[in-house]
Amino acid sequence: MDISVYYKQCYADIFLLKGEITVTKISGKRRDKGDGSIYQRKSDGRWVGRYKVDNELEPRYVYGKTETEVKRKLLELKKDVYRGVGGSKKVLFNDYFERWLVVYKRNILKVTSFDKYEETYRTQIKPHFLQKQLCNITPKDIQQVLDATVETVSYRRAEKVFRLIRSCYKYACDMGDIPVKKNPMLYCKLPDESLYKPKRPIIVFEKEQVYKLEKAAELRFCRNGNLKFGYGNLIVFLLHTGIRRGELLGLKWSDIDSEKKIVKIRRNVVKIRVFEVKDSLKDAKYEYKHVEQSPKTKNSIRDVPLNSKAIKALNEYKKRCIKKGNLQEYVARSTKGNPISSFMLTHTLQRMCEESDIDVERHSLHCLRHTFATRLLRAGVLVEQVSKWLGHADTSTTLEVYNHLMLNEKKESLEILECM
Repeated sequence: MDISVYYKQCYADIFLLKGEITVTKISGKRRDKGDGSIYQRKSDGRWVGRYKVDNELEPRYVYGKTETEVKRKLLELKKDVYRGVGGSKKVLFNDYFERWLVVYKRNILKVTSFDKYEETYRTQIKPHFLQKQLCNITPKDIQQVLDATVETVSYRRAEKVFRLIRSCYKYACDMGDIPVKKNPMLYCKLPDESLYKPKRPIIVFEKEQVYKLEKAAELRFCRNGNLKFGYGNLIVFLLHTGIRRGELLGLKWSDIDSEKKIVKIRRNVVKIRVFEVKDSLKDAKYEYKHVEQSPKTKNSIRDVPLNSKAIKALNEYKKRCIKKGNLQEYVARSTKGNPISSFMLTHTLQRMCEESDIDVERHSLHCLRHTFATRLLRAGVLVEQVSKWLGHADTSTTLEVYNHLMLNEKKESLEILECM
């Protein structure tokens, strides 16, 4: 029996596949449509099988020393196509990655997350894979990129790089664009965290420094009686609530209940790049905008208690807004109605520290949040309660961030015990 007839009888369904098939004569016989093409190269005498699958840009090839070997490999190739096992798509890694970001990830991410993904790809991934095809990148290529992050970025950023590349290749395998066995991320590993630069120490204002900042917020000019630091009371408010910068920008006056002494955190405002993309990032346009969205996690939707100092700071800030004719729906707004920039708030904190002779390594609004949490823990407030007020996903996050404080408290307790 002719071998091609035998193939048709055993795998009839395979030949129902649609595709562009090149017909070639071998030994004076014409191959049937759907069989692919087989020919012998004149240069080295090797036999080549060519098969074009629908929806794939390039045909697939198999090679062998004899015609019979190539026929067998060509049959296995068609069986793989029938089972949905993809071949390696000949496309540049960066082109594929950008389409994956735009077509797949963009629709399931917050605009803030997409902005961070794009920034990580553009700065940490794209430069390493220029002109490299998706299917030709080896585990060694990717491992070299991961190893290089030890010297260039933090461990947290390196984790993002690792997860992004892994997710993209998983998608390529799921879509059949590359075979699972050719996924290079199966053999790559992120360097140990101990090899990266240690985290920067958390800066916390001590009790005396907090008192100085509170006094600085009350300073006024002698000439006109205006507050010296226009946003000083917002700094004090952050010191005594521990809310995030974006949560402050999303705060409305209606969220503040002075009678119950609570502030309701229901939204977050951040300044990010908002992209206008069609099919690829190459022709993407973006502009910086303030975007209002839900808080960071579901636990970030919470009620935070207000002490007398926080209420006083808000009342003083409200009086200033009324005097300037700038009382709006949102608390932290400029006279033009825009959210107060992070630069202005950070600059205010810096000036208040200089006025109060407070020397800190760096001026960050997040230091105010760390100060709030640290003072609560030192006062003996349960970690579970602190975690709830901070809006952390769970207590493990609180313990991870403030573990150094817990260790110091444990050391002090042991010293007291030794003196007993």
